[in-house]
Amino acid sequence: MSLFAALALPVPLAAQHTRYKLIDLGTFGGPQNYLYVPDNYNRILNNRGTVVGSADTSMPDPFAPFCFNEDCFVSHAFQWQKGVLILTDLGALPGGASSLSTWISPNGLIAGISQNGEIDRLNPSFPQVRAVLWKNGQITNLGTLPGGYESWANAVNSRGQVVGLATNTVRDDDSLLPPTQARAFLWQNGVMQDLGTLGGNDAVATLVNEQGQIVGESYTSSAPSAYCAQIDFPLTTGAFLWQNGQMTNLGSFGGTCTFASDLNNRGQVVGLSTLSGDLEQHPFLWDQGVLTDLGTFGGSRGNAIANNEAGEIVGWAMIPGDEAVRAFHWKNGTMTDLGAVDSDPCSDAFAINSASQIIGISGTCDFENVRGFLLEKGGAMTDLDSFVPPESALHLELPIAINDRGEIAGLGFLPSGHQHAFLLIPCGLDDTEGCQDAQDSSATHARIAFPAPTPNLNPRGLPTGHPARLSLGHHIPLRAPSYVTGTTGSVKTISPSGALTSNKSSKPTIISFSPTSGPVGTQVLINGTGLTQTSKVTFGGVAATTFTVNSDTQVTATVPTGAVTGKIAITTPGGVARSSGSFTVTTGQCGQVGAQCGASILPPCCPGLTCVPASTRAFCERVSSASSSTTGLTTETRTSTSCEQANNNQSGRILNDTSLQ
Repeated sequence: MSLFAALALPVPLAAQHTRYKLIDLGTFGGPQNYLYVPDNYNRILNNRGTVVGSADTSMPDPFAPFCFNEDCFVSHAFQWQKGVLILTDLGALPGGASSLSTWISPNGLIAGISQNGEIDRLNPSFPQVRAVLWKNGQITNLGTLPGGYESWANAVNSRGQVVGLATNTVRDDDSLLPPTQARAFLWQNGVMQDLGTLGGNDAVATLVNEQGQIVGESYTSSAPSAYCAQIDFPLTTGAFLWQNGQMTNLGSFGGTCTFASDLNNRGQVVGLSTLSGDLEQHPFLWDQGVLTDLGTFGGSRGNAIANNEAGEIVGWAMIPGDEAVRAFHWKNGTMTDLGAVDSDPCSDAFAINSASQIIGISGTCDFENVRGFLLEKGGAMTDLDSFVPPESALHLELPIAINDRGEIAGLGFLPSGHQHAFLLIPCGLDDTEGCQDAQDSSATHARIAFPAPTPNLNPRGLPTGHPARLSLGHHIPLRAPSYVTGTTGSVKTISPSGALTSNKSSKPTIISFSPTSGPVGTQVLINGTGLTQTSKVTFGGVAATTFTVNSDTQVTATVPTGAVTGKIAITTPGGVARSSGSFTVTTGQCGQVGAQCGASILPPCCPGLTCVPASTRAFCERVSSASSSTTGLTTETRTSTSCEQANNNQSGRILNDTSLQ
């Protein structure tokens, strides 16, 4: 049977349900578990009822303080299947500690990431993460692009085509995965392919459908974009569709930012694009080369987050004056306001299945107090907590995925504050055990305070004040290091685990730094705002091993070995700030801290010091000669060593690592 014939087999669609059974998916002995929560649609639940994610073990993270999750426990990727009823530990790569499953295909292939136990040589102390694929419980390391140390798998289809991003060796100050370029990849049949870009240096592939069409984002040039920078794409960014070896720019509404959120099997793409001047953003539908503006409810912003195979679209849009955010349903040219639960002022829709069942959140407009909802076709929103039995203390706040059978996977919270993944399964007419009828939800959420403050969504549509637990916790981003609003207030960031948190931090800024140049070892005073929780400082993309937070407005950092001329960046739970100007790494004299080997003939290399040419690591080639008295011929022996290993008496020349390959 062909793939597409198999896809055509009927799936029993969900009818209207008023009774559900709640399953807490549990952990591997630790306090929490996680579902991958990027800001685009994500399949962590398929039509077989299999859920994928990551769960804490009881073991402390060996790479602390650079932890995989914010709670610093080792966590392993899991799958939960009907009939098994317990989590299956998918494990990690040999030598690795933690792993995470990010996507499951219709036939059960699972994409994700895993640590491999090695340290990233370009980011000292940070553990490497590799894109992986699980098939029948076996893990495969998908590798990286040539010379790179990091890769991340975002999605996989039933053909085993995996997409994501991976690093190479080309330095890039504005990289999505500093300090080198990050490129969108397609992995199939054991080969990782760089998909190219739309004209800029970096790209990421986020989605792949069953036909092998790939969607993602790419820098379109080196021009900066203040709007895109709110979600840590600091340069002008466009969305693309890649198929048959060709990358197509989906276009824009005249602004500098276009992002894709979902892709169905018909090749229809939805997302957001800013208008000229970047003062407004509107949801879009791209279909067969035509980009359609879906509009808003009269406000300045909106985003299309998900679509189904029938072309129905859900997302959020603002009302006049931007006074509230409302979930919408779009079909055949008409956008419908879905309202909210009870008297909640704001809502946001995350997903829609083939039966037009919609899930999302409803609550205060700062999204500090929210509840998950289910909206049946032709019905009213139902608070998901209505399906929680009396003996459970789990509060169902963040539904993430709904399949065509009406099963719902998401994140809930216990009174302790720990988050647990849940699955809601529709009950049949004859089901009684564990099934809960929908109840009036007004009493359940009496703690929601009104009046609600100003809407607080980031540009791509996730609530910035949502209390689900998120921390930066690691240098590998989901789509970029953080997703934040452009204003001070509640900020949300995303860890590889997909855990969510509200930390009440504002996005950091860098106002100035002094001095503006110096060799390795120079102490640099960095002035800005929101710096109290600084977790990382980089010079030209290279992480400083020593820095001190002096106050919320000042950090002192030491220029690290290996640093190159480039922008200074500071990472906090509120996001990533980059300096407007570059710090110039100068060359010290031989024997001094910060001495660099030249980029050509070099007698001699400086002992114990790192060679730092302009764009890559450098090596010293030791050349020795020998003459034969009988033949008169001279032979040369060449031995390449790093500058750190070279001695002060040798003569030689610099070769970059590409020359040594």
